[in-house]
Amino acid sequence: MPDEEEHLEEEYENYLISFRLFKKIFLRIIKNPKKAFLEVKNYPNILSVVIILPLLAGTIFLQHYILYRIKMIIPSPLYVEQINSFIDSLLLIQPLRYISFMVFSVFLTLAIFMIGGRIGGYGNIKHGISVTGYVYTSNLLGFTAATLLVLSIPAIQTGVLPFIGYPIEGKPNENIVIRLNDYVGENSNLTISFYAHYLVPPEITIQNNIITESIRIISGEIGDFKSEIKVEYAVDTSNGINRTVKITSLKDMVFNYSTPLEIKDVFSFNDHGKRFKIDLILFLNNTCIFPLKDNISVPYILVLNVFNSNETMKIYEIRSSVYKNVSYYPDPRPFYNILITIQVFSLVATIWQIILLATSFKVIHEFTLFKTVGIMLLYSIAKLFLIGFVV
Repeated sequence: MPDEEEHLEEEYENYLISFRLFKKIFLRIIKNPKKAFLEVKNYPNILSVVIILPLLAGTIFLQHYILYRIKMIIPSPLYVEQINSFIDSLLLIQPLRYISFMVFSVFLTLAIFMIGGRIGGYGNIKHGISVTGYVYTSNLLGFTAATLLVLSIPAIQTGVLPFIGYPIEGKPNENIVIRLNDYVGENSNLTISFYAHYLVPPEITIQNNIITESIRIISGEIGDFKSEIKVEYAVDTSNGINRTVKITSLKDMVFNYSTPLEIKDVFSFNDHGKRFKIDLILFLNNTCIFPLKDNISVPYILVLNVFNSNETMKIYEIRSSVYKNVSYYPDPRPFYNILITIQVFSLVATIWQIILLATSFKVIHEFTLFKTVGIMLLYSIAKLFLIGFVV
């Protein structure tokens, strides 16, 4: 037992010595990187990886939690369960995505250091692990500063974006198929899909779960989402199937609860005397019910105007409804400035990280400035193309 106690005491003393050395080098990384890496050259240890990287991961999670759970305010009438689930996934997926990139970057940093050892440098694997941890001091400090900045800003009130017709996963599916045999006298059909998103502002009036104010459809303002109607006309011929596609933008169209969205000439076709055009009435005003019920459908009326060779027109009305996936997300636009600022912090931290790595090459591998700069350029290019530069 005494021998075991002495062994434990010795291990504890060694740990304290290693921790004091880590703290000393950590502070010198900030004040004097050259002296810090001289210490690493003489006394490499793995505490830099064990302490700095988990702290960095924790700071990333904390920053996202503060931003999306504390600083983002969604008025209670707009706060539906799907938004809560979206934020939960955001708090998990976004940090994990960054951390996965960070892990890859860590291995890339270690690999480039070990390559330095293979081309004339003096550092070994223990030096490489130690250096890899310490160069991420810049990222830790950068994320800490950005987190404190997020903590200092006032709460940001934002609205909700309903996305109509966009599936939660996968690509949008065509959702209205109309066979035209009875109308144009040939084996043909129309496939129509419509996708739209609009903003429900925080100050909008909702009475009895109905949005009472006019809503403007937006497009291309939030990521790559497009608000549009796509119509595809397909005809069987002796040479195969001929397809004609027309896309109509819904951007800036306005609708409200009492007025459907009517679009004239959403599609027209003229071929050898066979001519028809389509007007479409979309009852998107159903989506002014907030939140939308799970079983709600968006009705439509397709007005088919068919012209024969004598220019006589027949009008057919095809009425139906189609189930629409409606997804709700917080409007990210009020956060753009703070997110850009966080990106700037991350970029500065990455540049600082590369400078620290370059210093370690000069001090530990004893490379010339020219050789160090060349390797850092290769490292930066690999980092940029493999995982992005702000990691």
